[in-house]
Amino acid sequence: MLSLFIIIFTLFPISSVSQNIQEFNDCTTKLYNCGETIRWIGYPFWGQDRPSYCGLPEFRLTCRDDGVTTVRIINTSFRVLSINQNASRITIALDDLWKESDACSLRSQPSIDNNSFEQTVFAYIPDRFMFLGLHLSCIENDDSAIPIRNRLNCSGDEGGRVSFYQNGSFYLGRGLCLSEIIVPVLKVAFDEFMQSETTSLAEVLKQGFPIEYRVDGGGICSRCEGSGGTCWTNTTSSVVPSCLCPTGVPRLVACPGSSGLFVPSLPRSPFIISTILSINPSNNWLKSTKTMISNLIRSCIETYFSSKDNIHSSVRNSGS
Repeated sequence: MLSLFIIIFTLFPISSVSQNIQEFNDCTTKLYNCGETIRWIGYPFWGQDRPSYCGLPEFRLTCRDDGVTTVRIINTSFRVLSINQNASRITIALDDLWKESDACSLRSQPSIDNNSFEQTVFAYIPDRFMFLGLHLSCIENDDSAIPIRNRLNCSGDEGGRVSFYQNGSFYLGRGLCLSEIIVPVLKVAFDEFMQSETTSLAEVLKQGFPIEYRVDGGGICSRCEGSGGTCWTNTTSSVVPSCLCPTGVPRLVACPGSSGLFVPSLPRSPFIISTILSINPSNNWLKSTKTMISNLIRSCIETYFSSKDNIHSSVRNSGS
């Protein structure tokens, strides 16, 4: 007598699936838009109407009433000039530059030097930038005359104090200036500035400098989006980024393909699988069905435990 009993219980709560589907819809439809230049921005960025789970904490964008987008990196406010998501690049400029009409507005700004982005997901792009030294409100030293070209007309420079910029070797911390900082500039913009007699240094600094961001190690997001999913921040997983599928199922890398097999991973809560198989081995169709179901269950279990980084300990426990 042929009998087939298959009982598979609760891979993960229906409420979690429903919530994930809503979050998938949010992340695919609520893109960041601000002003005329920063438009249709997705993962890893978030802000404005785009929820935080659609991006990463370091990529929060703020849209001001004047249509300007800012981002905070290394405790400093930068104005976002452009975002190239295909190249994973963002062009930023120090927001303080717009407080005054010249570079003197950076008096209270800490240096942005070669080490500033070391502990972040951002990095300078080689050969695209250079550093300038800004010396503000300094006591002029007769032993080292400052070229007229390098002088800045800063308000508050009185009593023989001068402000100037320096490219090349920097001599900071001599105690002769009220403020001395290093700032990055776009190399091509500075080269054009040196050939111009009308462009101010502030205009050069306002062109910003490009940096790249590194969050898609191994092309996870590319593979995820190529499979119909969207990258998001799965708060229950230590894996960043994570892939969320239209069905509400989080995956490590990509959504299920055209095979039709539904292999969930990274559920929001533990699941229980109970399987009772009693199959007459003489029937080939039932044999293949049994194999498919067995592989499905095995894949579910392995994927779940591997997502929690404890598959090895679980196997050891099950064998003891």
